[in-house]
Amino acid sequence: MYERLLKFALILLCLMAIIGCDSVVHKEVETYINFCLLEELPSRNVQMYFETVRVYGHCDNTIDLSWRQTSKGFDITFKGVIENNMLPAIGPATTTIDLGVLNTGTYQLSLRNEHVVLLGELFVFSDKFTIVINSNPAFNILNSPLNRIPEHTIWGLVGYHTEETTPLVQSFFSELIKLGAIQKSFAPGNYNKFEIDDNGDIINYNAGFWFSQAFIFYYSEDTSDLDKFLEQWSNLHDKIMYISIYTDKGEEFFSWMY
Repeated sequence: MYERLLKFALILLCLMAIIGCDSVVHKEVETYINFCLLEELPSRNVQMYFETVRVYGHCDNTIDLSWRQTSKGFDITFKGVIENNMLPAIGPATTTIDLGVLNTGTYQLSLRNEHVVLLGELFVFSDKFTIVINSNPAFNILNSPLNRIPEHTIWGLVGYHTEETTPLVQSFFSELIKLGAIQKSFAPGNYNKFEIDDNGDIINYNAGFWFSQAFIFYYSEDTSDLDKFLEQWSNLHDKIMYISIYTDKGEEFFSWMY
């Protein structure tokens, strides 16, 4: 019985591979392209994410491109769109390239899509990234400037469903401060993982809860203590609240998974 199931599974995988190969169609990029900057954690590698303005009938289509680093910056050439046609949900064609860790300075950018060439500059500062580009409707930068997440930063969300839980939420923050979290004002702007308003506070979001409170702190203590703290808190209060904590080291801690 087990051997028959194994053979059936292998045959099914082969059929899926064959279907997948037959379904790939390569087309020109017949659309405008949006792009944005990302800073990967914890490596601090700079990445560029691209997506077509056009929405396709499948969400697994990819942008085919080539790129190279020059003495002055980066040349990126868009070759086309690979239509995989495996996932039926609609979505743009996308791709991401990793430029590695970039020292502070100025990098020349050249983006080519057939006969359209976009020239610009990527400025890398200690606290942010900025792209300056010539006006060109074929390309659109979505997030310039992008602030860099400072070292020793933690942020996250407390989600809950009744107002009666509010005092417990405040108790959680008090305990987190006792653990070593320090309140401070952050520079306004987009950090990709979160946004800071003009008052230096993190912008709240609900993530599907009736009530929620986003938070951000300076935290220079051992981050492994956060995982233990959340586990103890969750055991004590039995999933009354959902809590997530993220760190500048790329760590993720949750009171419970949902």
